[in-house]
Amino acid sequence: LRIYAFATVNSRSHPLMGLLGTGVHTGLGDQRLKLGAFKVMTDGSSSGPTAATREPYTSNCQDHGILYWAQEDLDDLIGQAHRQGFQCTVHAVGDRAIEQTLNAMARAQREAPREGLRHRIEHCGICPVDLRARVHAQRILPIMQPAFFWEFGDGYIANYGQHRADTMFPARSLIAAGVPVAGSSDAPVTHWAPLFGIEQALTRATYDGQVCGPDERVDLTTAIRMHTINGAFASFEETIKGSLEPGKLADLVVLGDDIARVPVKDLRHLPVAMTVVGGEVVREA
Repeated sequence: LRIYAFATVNSRSHPLMGLLGTGVHTGLGDQRLKLGAFKVMTDGSSSGPTAATREPYTSNCQDHGILYWAQEDLDDLIGQAHRQGFQCTVHAVGDRAIEQTLNAMARAQREAPREGLRHRIEHCGICPVDLRARVHAQRILPIMQPAFFWEFGDGYIANYGQHRADTMFPARSLIAAGVPVAGSSDAPVTHWAPLFGIEQALTRATYDGQVCGPDERVDLTTAIRMHTINGAFASFEETIKGSLEPGKLADLVVLGDDIARVPVKDLRHLPVAMTVVGGEVVREA
């Protein structure tokens, strides 16, 4: 395994808050275990549903979800981590939480300009056009979970309405604008298999057969890049992994069939014939 470990805090009393002020920062470690981002949770979940939204839920006109931090408190926390050299990654699902996160990251960069920290938003769920423009302008990296549509998409339509469900996890729009969106599973919340995520990036289909935002579907090559080189970029490792090139680590899988010829609906079932880590075969089917 290669681990890019987050320091995740959910309150000012969390033990990992002690990292701030010590001088440690993103990147400490080696190719097997590395200290990654300083992570903060700003709102609830898309499936709860407790994501913090600008407009009330379609399923409950009194409900706007949950925000865990006041803007000034989040500004202070992100600012501290940013100044110390941490990549910051923020769990933000609803548009209200994404806006709050972008505000905090913009203030941190304005008050202490630093290049190359590659701040991230985990999920970046309900992300309308105005927030997509800010994600691009601020060079933020969205980490999205296409498999959520299969697991939770029917609930998205019921709770947020079709109009918002269609704008959720807008990978195609952001990638077209030049944002290197990465794909992830969020396991154990959804199935861990990257092939399942790749399939869902192509279909955005729910368990009951509905579709959330067909215009945000991506093609196969883009979906693969989301789950390989873009993920490596999000952890500062694009020079050593994420693609097959001389001098890289040779972490790869050999599939049991041609991924470009298998029907999209069967991608999740595509067998893995061999797993190679660091050039060594660690598993064969």
